Amino acid sequence: MTFEIYQHKKTELYHFIVIPGNGQTILTSQGYKAKQSAKVGISSVIKNIVLPHRFRHHKKRNGQVWFQLIAGNGEVIADSLPYTDQASMKRSISALMKSAPKASITDLTKKA
Repeated sequence: MTFEIYQHKKTELYHFIVIPGNGQTILTSQGYKAKQSAKVGISSVIKNIVLPHRFRHHKKRNGQVWFQLIAGNGEVIADSLPYTDQASMKRSISALMKSAPKASITDLTKKA
């Protein structure tokens, strides 16, 4: 599992995503004005991801489900992409809880 930090070309805001071994994004962050703030967001994910009560589940009108990871102050840290069913979403949450605390961080904003 990897956290990737990138900078949006249009808005110039920094974001992070969480990608497991299958290469499909599980979580996306809000936009941050500073890269350091995105790094703090990653630290918050690592701190809160192991706490089941930090997950807020949602259902869309089309039946898809998704979740948000919530910080101790009640703020949203990151949003998941939609899932077709609860079971798939719960498997992703379980994988995040196990793997995210030891995930690597890749800074895609660094120039080669």
